[in-house]
Amino acid sequence: MNPYINLKDPLKCSKCNLCMVRCRQTHGESRILSVDSIPHICIQCEDVPCQKACRVGAIYLKEGIAIVDEEKCVACKMCLDACPHQGMYIKDLMVYKCTLCLDSDLLIPACIEACPNKILEVKCRKEEDE
Repeated sequence: MNPYINLKDPLKCSKCNLCMVRCRQTHGESRILSVDSIPHICIQCEDVPCQKACRVGAIYLKEGIAIVDEEKCVACKMCLDACPHQGMYIKDLMVYKCTLCLDSDLLIPACIEACPNKILEVKCRKEEDE
């Protein structure tokens, strides 16, 4: 079961955007979408439709998490069209999505550490089923 970042209660989000700021500081660009100033984060699909849709092999898996290879991505938007959650976006001819900070030196995703309301958590779908 792939882990993902879960927003526990959107109503408790203060809309401070500190999660997005910390993500941007960590990765150079925020990998979190903002919908009405509330974070909207990739849910790390088990079947990885974004990777399957990528015709240039720019999306690879690391510990089951899809990561976009910036050098291979041609911004064709095929992965965006395949994403059932709309958890990816394109900016300046590059696709961005959450990677749980697996491609950084962090042990805990930057957004979770930054959230003053502590409403972001790493969760696995198996936990939801129980």
